Amino acid sequence: MILVVPLFIFVLLPACIGALVTTDLLVRLEFNFHPEDWKADGEPFGVVWTPPGRKRGLAYALGNFGITGLSWRWLLSTPDWIRTDARALRLVRWMRICSVVWMGGIILVLFILVISAPRS
Repeated sequence: MILVVPLFIFVLLPACIGALVTTDLLVRLEFNFHPEDWKADGEPFGVVWTPPGRKRGLAYALGNFGITGLSWRWLLSTPDWIRTDARALRLVRWMRICSVVWMGGIILVLFILVISAPRS
């Protein structure tokens, strides 16, 4: 049980932040260098980054569900525009690593909590 807090603070939280940051950077890179693909993806914005001239409205406050679906797609497959862009390929690899560490760590934490729960 004592292992859970340091694991969360020193591994899972940085992995989560890393996944969010790399996804933001990918969306910004797509906007700047692959605008046709960005439009085809539904003109997504990041958690922090917003395209110029676009306001953060109610959709942002409730959560950017478009980017969530997009990041799942990028986690599971590599679009052509990423394959042809070395920076995007590097970012998507880091996004995948951070996401797997984050999700795997959450499963591990839940497993530890279930195993260490007192038995009645």
